[in-house]
Amino acid sequence: NQYFGHGVKKYNSNRHPMVPKGSPAWQAVAAKNEFDVRLYMAIVEEFNNQQGIIASYAKAARDKAVMGVAEEMEEQIGSLQEEMEKLMSKMNPPLPEEADQTKRKPTAVIHVGPPKTGSSSLQVSLKQSDVLSAFTSDGYSMPWFLLGKDTPSEYVFATCFLEDKKKAARGASDEELCPEAELMRLRKFGEEGENIFLSAESFSSADPAKIADFMEPYWDIVIIYFHRWFHDWVFSMYHQVEKSDLYFYHESFEHFQAGHGSGNVYHNRYLEWFDKIYKYDFEWGGYQTYYKYKEQFENVVTLDFNDKSSGIQEKVFCDGVPNAVNTCKYFQSHSEGVKNPSKPLVYRMIAYDANMLGLTKFCSMEQFQRMSWKIKNYQQNTLGLSQFDFPMRCLNDAVIQRLIDLSIEHRRNILNSSPLSEAMEKEVRMIYWMKVKDKACHADTRATLGMPEWVEFINTWNEENPCP
Repeated sequence: NQYFGHGVKKYNSNRHPMVPKGSPAWQAVAAKNEFDVRLYMAIVEEFNNQQGIIASYAKAARDKAVMGVAEEMEEQIGSLQEEMEKLMSKMNPPLPEEADQTKRKPTAVIHVGPPKTGSSSLQVSLKQSDVLSAFTSDGYSMPWFLLGKDTPSEYVFATCFLEDKKKAARGASDEELCPEAELMRLRKFGEEGENIFLSAESFSSADPAKIADFMEPYWDIVIIYFHRWFHDWVFSMYHQVEKSDLYFYHESFEHFQAGHGSGNVYHNRYLEWFDKIYKYDFEWGGYQTYYKYKEQFENVVTLDFNDKSSGIQEKVFCDGVPNAVNTCKYFQSHSEGVKNPSKPLVYRMIAYDANMLGLTKFCSMEQFQRMSWKIKNYQQNTLGLSQFDFPMRCLNDAVIQRLIDLSIEHRRNILNSSPLSEAMEKEVRMIYWMKVKDKACHADTRATLGMPEWVEFINTWNEENPCP
């Protein structure tokens, strides 16, 4: 230290001038010690690299110590929580039904119609093997298939929940309307956690509260409802009533002979049907169905029947049924779906009214069907006319206006659409008017049967087809 110590006199040492970098002397020394300089610079670089590595060791050691403390604390907290839960369970043990509520419920999708909104077409398509396979892969069951039924058990399921007044009107026993075995089979799907899909027009006559009481303990419920323009629906519904009387639903030939409705003849029934609109419009068109289900269930999916951008099946499985991805794709690639075409009824109506007015007498249903075919053949082949060339009875403008008013009112309420501007409503009313006028006329059977050519037809028929 006597030579190199700080703050003391340094003996046997001499002061030397500084050598500027880049000077001839600096360059000479650098050239002579080139490798020493390189070695020095390499050592400095390695030192810097090692410094980062050594620092990471220290940081890892510190982190490990902190984590050890944290893990120890976490274990202690976990043990305390377990002890608290055990203590609480002893003080207040959960009931079995409360424990079950922690599980995620399966989904029950119920298509409630109403009638004349494509229900039959939908149900027929669901019987196709490709559709069943796609829907099964989406995680849904359709009970009537799994129960080995040829006809949908949904009808039975729906009649289990009928409104009391609709139940009384059927005049059947509880067991006939709702076999206990079928209802228990339906419940089993819920107990086993199965997603299910039900579709039946009879659900439109059911009591939503009864459905909720039975099904909500097992399923989260989704209701699918189709809205159809009132003016479009009411003509379709009338056609269905005619078809029911003229094609089927008669218990016997005597029942068919007795007829239905005031006056028993179609000449009177058409105008009577539309007169009811003024009194019962709320229940018509399935609108009561919508409002009662909306009041009971949170998840009511409303689909627009009159939107022709996609088919009924595609709407149901792409926009209505949750997570039906494969079934949705199937119907998107098979958009034609299943059709349920209407049948011309005018020829049967004329035959039916000829019988009810006493102009002829049928001895059997077969004779009625044969006369209907004869009337069609006479009109088309002998007279060269179509089903639209008979004398007509048409609705008056006041009734047509009422149909349009109801269409706009219910569409706004059910589809939650904004009020139309004055100009837009005027245009919509014009479109509706044209559509209604196109359907607003009905064959005048009394006038037809009084025409000379048809009097002659009936007389010839009676001579050739006497009843024994």
